[in-house]
Amino acid sequence: MNISSKDNVVKEKQIGSSQEEQRQDVDQQQQQEKDETISLGFRDNDNSFTYEAEEKVRRIIRYFSKVDFHVLPVLLLAELVARYGHLVVSNAKLGGLLEDLNMTESQYRWALSAYYFAFVILNIPITILFRRWKPSIFMTLLIFSWGVLGMSTAATKDFPGFLICRIMFGTTEAVYSPIQKYYISLWYKRNEYAQRQGFTAVVTTLGGASVGLIAFGVSHMPTNRLNTWQWMCIIFGAPSILLACIALFHIPDKPETAKFLTKNERQIETERIKLDQGAAHDQTWSWSQVQTVLTDWKAYYFAIIYCLTGISGSGVKLALPSIIDGMGDWSPDVSQALTTPPYILASIRVDNSIRSAWYTSNFCGLTRRAVASGVIYTIHAIGNALGGQIYFDPPNYRKGHTIAICVVILQSIMILGLRIIFKRINKKRDKMTVEEKERYLAKYNNPGHIGDRHPDFRYAL
Repeated sequence: MNISSKDNVVKEKQIGSSQEEQRQDVDQQQQQEKDETISLGFRDNDNSFTYEAEEKVRRIIRYFSKVDFHVLPVLLLAELVARYGHLVVSNAKLGGLLEDLNMTESQYRWALSAYYFAFVILNIPITILFRRWKPSIFMTLLIFSWGVLGMSTAATKDFPGFLICRIMFGTTEAVYSPIQKYYISLWYKRNEYAQRQGFTAVVTTLGGASVGLIAFGVSHMPTNRLNTWQWMCIIFGAPSILLACIALFHIPDKPETAKFLTKNERQIETERIKLDQGAAHDQTWSWSQVQTVLTDWKAYYFAIIYCLTGISGSGVKLALPSIIDGMGDWSPDVSQALTTPPYILASIRVDNSIRSAWYTSNFCGLTRRAVASGVIYTIHAIGNALGGQIYFDPPNYRKGHTIAICVVILQSIMILGLRIIFKRINKKRDKMTVEEKERYLAKYNNPGHIGDRHPDFRYAL
């Protein structure tokens, strides 16, 4: 072999070595990017994890601030105006509603319950459709309709007209609660969801408190053209129309298409949600997935818990102004104002937000979670409708209070029982061997439909 040939061999080896080093550098860079994505996803189960650089912490804080700023404000305001439309009817009763429309107490209670009729019929199908539609359009239409129907109620002249308005209003709001919870779950991990849902619970109760104060002010408006209850319908309905105009341009549809996030941030968001769900993460759609929820015992167990919540909670909220009015010898406008303190005290309680976060954390896969929300809130609506009937014995409502207390006790027992069941299932899965997991997974024809039933999934307690 001559010298030139030896030189060529050496050069080829050097080139090959250089290319190999470049490939290793690329692989190392890609792994670093992946590790950064995972670390930004907050692996909270690793308590020993610490951030090495202060700048990295700042970037994480800025990232979550961007998500919160673009996702939460409209949802919280929507929750507020929804409470206005829902609760104004109970304040309108003290503003001359029954007298003007010649309604009896029984007809009034049926109007309260009729609001929830559409919840029972529409929750599941609309929630499934929402899984396939753009949230920005769908939620904007819902919010806009609240304002239109709420203000239109002021024009009713009799009980049938008022009843129709309440049914239509309930139809537009029937799907908002499960949709809102499902939408939040698209953006936050399970351990982050409870805090964000807690924000909506606080806004809901503070909204109820402000209804009483606003109704107190409206009670002193001139009634030569419109009666007090009509002014209430108009004033509490108008904010929804304004909010709908804002929501159309401000609600992002999903993390994968969010324009306010950079390309890397969108990858971070989708990756960390995927990591949080683990083996149960699934974004596909099929009717067979819907069937897996409809045959899942957890959906109905959670639904019964929510049904009991509706009976006690809705009953008290809808009857609160009348309950307070029967407790003392004061004017109706004072009774309106006195509804504020109970709501302020209720704002420090987060039990409802915990229940909401609990069920959404224990149904994995976007389709399973969406359908489960529809099932649970359908039966929850039945509880709300029943709640409108339990306070039938004025002025002290002793029987109504007794029913509400018994329902709360039963609900607490069911919650405790479900926690015990989930804890046992988690322990059983912890003890499963690799062979046992493989045999368990082999029972399912489509692994993508297993969801939260996967042996590697652990139920939130």
